[in-house]
Amino acid sequence: MIRMIAVDLDGTLMNSKGEMPPDFQKWVTDHPEIITVIASGRQYYTLLDNFPEIGDKAVFMAENGAMIGRSGTVFHTDCIQRDILERTVSVLEQLPGVYLILAGAESAYLIGKLSPEMKAPGVAFHRLREVSSFEEAAASDTLFKVAVYCPEMNASELYASLRNLPEEVVAYISGPEWIDVMRCGTDKGSGLRMVMKRYEVYPDECMAFGDLMNDVAMLRTVQYSFAVANASMEAKEAARYETSSNDEDGVMRVLRRIGDFGSEEE
Repeated sequence: MIRMIAVDLDGTLMNSKGEMPPDFQKWVTDHPEIITVIASGRQYYTLLDNFPEIGDKAVFMAENGAMIGRSGTVFHTDCIQRDILERTVSVLEQLPGVYLILAGAESAYLIGKLSPEMKAPGVAFHRLREVSSFEEAAASDTLFKVAVYCPEMNASELYASLRNLPEEVVAYISGPEWIDVMRCGTDKGSGLRMVMKRYEVYPDECMAFGDLMNDVAMLRTVQYSFAVANASMEAKEAARYETSSNDEDGVMRVLRRIGDFGSEEE
């Protein structure tokens, strides 16, 4: 029997227009016996705004597993040491045409200023402040992640050119214009394992959905792992199953028949 599901948002649950399936939150409400984990690179506070109907029901695994909470209570955070983060930022600042956003427990911090026409950071970070330097952000908050926003370049191209990052961090492609740099060992897989342990759920009782590199560890963690048809090759290779694309209601097609999984008849 499935007791937990973990769902990525952008490119997986949400369609290419950024729209959520209209029946998803009702599905969560109608299945209180199943713990729903919203697993995203987005900010914790953004996820609370995105899911007003299930804010007191779902587990929100934000920042790729670096900040996790339920019912308004954060029960896990995983920061990057200041010296490691400072070295990471100094490398990433050399990249052309990128914006660096430092994700923290209270807010996210954009180093510099964002052009008014660039809306994407506001979608992922509902709490976003402009700061003049890394030092200003580090003095204000506990920091988990560097989000690299590259509106002028495909994230895959930028990822292939990354060099000289500190060995204590790892980079993941998290969207067409996004790369997330995290502490090694912090990812959606480690976050989901912590949630599973907290609620005493085993891998063969858990289902996960994803589409990109930052979902791979999560997909490898559970028995019932699904890549959507539009997923990257890395995600498809990590998943045991494939469902329809995010524009074809792929996640909900599986959830509507969730009783077929984890049973002897499967």
